[in-house]
Amino acid sequence: MNIVSSYINKTSFSVEDSTVSISDSNTLTSSYTYGSGTDQVTNCVSMTGVLSSGLSSLIDLTAIPQKTIGSTQNIAFTGIKHLSVYNKSETNGYNFTVCATGTNAFTNVFNGGSGNLMVKPLSSFSINSPVDAIPVSGTQKYLFLKDTGSGTSYKIVIFGLT
Repeated sequence: MNIVSSYINKTSFSVEDSTVSISDSNTLTSSYTYGSGTDQVTNCVSMTGVLSSGLSSLIDLTAIPQKTIGSTQNIAFTGIKHLSVYNKSETNGYNFTVCATGTNAFTNVFNGGSGNLMVKPLSSFSINSPVDAIPVSGTQKYLFLKDTGSGTSYKIVIFGLT
């Protein structure tokens, strides 16, 4: 199997006026290949969906649907190396939260907390752990995307161990 995937986070700014010029930038890049060690993953998935106004979507990290030629199979992650959740909406107020609450919630991604992180339009929530995977198990597997009342579309990208 050949897997090549990358995560790039780049931030830069420049501020200028008649008396001062300030700029800075930082780029972090993680490149993954096939395997179970540092900078390695055994599977990558992406999925899209639409959150109806005021409703939520359950993401089971032990049963992520992945289309293959002629069928769909469920991918069961045992560890997450990268997780990004994107808000695809372009409209102000079309927000959703990423949270881990209730039975078997994936609180590991939030250091044992519940998350409840707001993702605004044209924005994302990402966590990257190239050295050691964030453990997924039968008691640590559910993430929720909860719409805040407007309805919006999302995309999730996951690199991990299966």
